[in-house]
Amino acid sequence: MHQKENGTQVRIQNTMAMVQNDILHRIRISIDWHRILSNNRAMLVGVSGGPDSIALADVLNRLGEELDFTVIIAHFNHGLRSDEAPRDEGFVRSFALERNLPIEIGHGDVLELSEESGLSIEMAARKLRFEFFEKTASENNCNILALGHNANDQAENLILRLFRGSGGQGLGSLQPVREFGKLTTVRPMLAIFRHEILSYLEWRNLDYRVDSTNFENTTDRGKIRNAILPEILDALDNIGWGSPMEALARSASLLAEDESLFNDIVAGFFSDIKSDENSVTLSQSSLNTVHPSILGRLVLKSIRNLDPDIRPDRNHVDRITMMLMGVPVGGVDLPGGIRAEISGENVIIYRPMEITSPDPVSLDLSELPAVVDFGDYVLIIDVESMENPEKIIDSRTLIDFDSSQGKVHLSIPEGLRGITIRSADPGDRMEPLGMGGHTKKIQDIFVDTKTPKSARIVEPIVIFEFEIKGSESFIAGIPGLGLISEKVKIEPGSERMIYISVKRK
Repeated sequence: MHQKENGTQVRIQNTMAMVQNDILHRIRISIDWHRILSNNRAMLVGVSGGPDSIALADVLNRLGEELDFTVIIAHFNHGLRSDEAPRDEGFVRSFALERNLPIEIGHGDVLELSEESGLSIEMAARKLRFEFFEKTASENNCNILALGHNANDQAENLILRLFRGSGGQGLGSLQPVREFGKLTTVRPMLAIFRHEILSYLEWRNLDYRVDSTNFENTTDRGKIRNAILPEILDALDNIGWGSPMEALARSASLLAEDESLFNDIVAGFFSDIKSDENSVTLSQSSLNTVHPSILGRLVLKSIRNLDPDIRPDRNHVDRITMMLMGVPVGGVDLPGGIRAEISGENVIIYRPMEITSPDPVSLDLSELPAVVDFGDYVLIIDVESMENPEKIIDSRTLIDFDSSQGKVHLSIPEGLRGITIRSADPGDRMEPLGMGGHTKKIQDIFVDTKTPKSARIVEPIVIFEFEIKGSESFIAGIPGLGLISEKVKIEPGSERMIYISVKRK
């Protein structure tokens, strides 16, 4: 009997070693760690205290000794479970201290953000959590974030996104390696199922916390995990289908591989696109022949470049895609206050900012030449002799809007005292050159020239001021658009003219 017990114990120990080594090996080969770690020897690991994140942190800590990188534990307290959350935080802190691992703790009020922003609880929690991860990574000179999503999560995510009508982008959204803002997120356990993780924890004798909300059906994900997916699996099991969870996870993995390829293609396009934290400019001429599948993904990437948490619906993406293909569909208002509109030959996706009109600038003719700083613009104003008036075509030089620079030549009316540069006022009108003295609203000119709404309040307007009694000031031109008034066109015999150049900073 004693020998039989010893034999059983040996077999259990061998099985334990095999499972430990198997999961360690599978995580080791799940990602090209040498490439990921080529510019960084530290890795942030998101640890909630649950079984997945504890197993991941344990494995990566072991791999860190082998591959020479440091694990930094990052735990975020969402403030949602007043009774459990403090205990989770304390548990994760003890886990890190026992292993002498650095740890960062973050706190946030998810309910407050959800109420203020209109985001769901799940999305508000995600937003706060990733803001914490990005901030923590930056403070620790680290750009890698490891997360504990597993094969069960792959299958659940596939079902959830499928019922929401997602395309490949949503169905294959859980990828082993993916860029998220300034972070490279890695998910090394996507091929490992939850029951394997629990076995690993048991054999490693590791404790973990259980989030009671995982068993609630208050969120879409909870309903999928606890109600819908079990029913699907039972039904498939009853008709003899084998390993449906493995099939779902495999399908999600294959879609993720396809999406990784699409992401690389889209990233190639995006690298040539003008963008910053407030706007993305997409060229109609260079993109209108791109396949709609790539174009839609490029539009989505552009939107999320401004806000990674934005979840535009298909109609938003389709309308912006139609803009790029030359279809006049008007502006598109997106979640989060982001807007898309056509500007010349471009489609601009931008976050409207509170813009104030620059203060007016007035100059006497005696002060010329002058350089005027006007908000986002710099104007050069000078008086020039008319040596070759025949070279001044229509008294102006048209602007190429994309060059951000315009030039105009204006005659000098009798009695001109000075020049004022200001923003457009409501009701402003001018007599555009070539309209036979008819006036036109400045607002209509902005619409005709496709000047973005965000730029209209700062567009410099040139006003001619007079000293002759009874003479009224008038709008002489909009140099940034290459437009002048009929009243200041260059006439034969003119000896001098005013030259204005305007350039965006």
